[in-house]
Amino acid sequence: MRYAMHAGTRTVALAICVVALLAGRLAAQETPGKKNLGIYPVKLTKSVSEAAAKADQAGKLKKVVESLDAQLIDAFSNTLKFNIVARSDLKQILEEQRIPLDVIINPEGPGARMGKISGVDYIVATTIDDFSIREDGRIIEGLGMVVSSRMARVSAVVKIWDSTSGRLLQSVAVPVVREEKGAGRVTPDDITKTPKAEDDTILVAISSELAQRAALRVIDVIFPAKVISVIDNVVTVNRGEGGGIARDEVWEIFALGKPLVDPDTKEVLGREEVKVGEMVITDVLAKFSKARLVGENRGVDAGNIARPKLAPSQPPQ
Repeated sequence: MRYAMHAGTRTVALAICVVALLAGRLAAQETPGKKNLGIYPVKLTKSVSEAAAKADQAGKLKKVVESLDAQLIDAFSNTLKFNIVARSDLKQILEEQRIPLDVIINPEGPGARMGKISGVDYIVATTIDDFSIREDGRIIEGLGMVVSSRMARVSAVVKIWDSTSGRLLQSVAVPVVREEKGAGRVTPDDITKTPKAEDDTILVAISSELAQRAALRVIDVIFPAKVISVIDNVVTVNRGEGGGIARDEVWEIFALGKPLVDPDTKEVLGREEVKVGEMVITDVLAKFSKARLVGENRGVDAGNIARPKLAPSQPPQ
């Protein structure tokens, strides 16, 4: 009897340990206060697929898609603004709720049930609508050198959905162009060959850049940079490494006013913004940045939003 009691006690203790371990893992995976972001698998327009196949670049386009799928998860995770719902988890959530995956990018369709999705606050859907890669190379026989160049271009439309309301928050075009040039020695046997770059580093690089730009555009819509504190002329902003902020940049600071409502549709278009100052970024840390106020301070305070100052447009020549 005593042995049975000890065995039962050990079983209960083991169960408690398992529950505690699982709770710890769940807490590590999901941060309270953060919104859950689902990242839909990258899609292609029909014209892009056909053009790539015709140009014998379907394999390279496939590598871009595969790389971009992974890079998007990494880029959004690095913003520190979301709990990322992995693609497999997103698919499982939708299947459990009997919601077709295509509903995400076609909310006007007859089967749309986006407003009923639980476990996901926002959905990001990325569609590549332009892709090309040009490779060229030539051999300088007298010098025994090869000069090569590659230019890759990719453009995607990134749509941000509020899954609780089914509303399209923003649709942005993200174009990226990347060019690489290089030179190297060749042997006499290589003179008869056509020099071309064989590796696909440019495809990974262009996918990474597109993912980072897409992530920054999304957080600018959902979570614009905000002032955390102001002490004397030192401002702290809730954007850090990976948040699209860099040392020596000039940012403008705005105070938010009342909501702006379209008189015809009654749609809330945003909020009134009044510029209250400018700052120069001095330090970029892991989770936040420091800046120094410059010029007139017209009431900069915690809660103000901040944006990079745009360069003045050049007059036509």
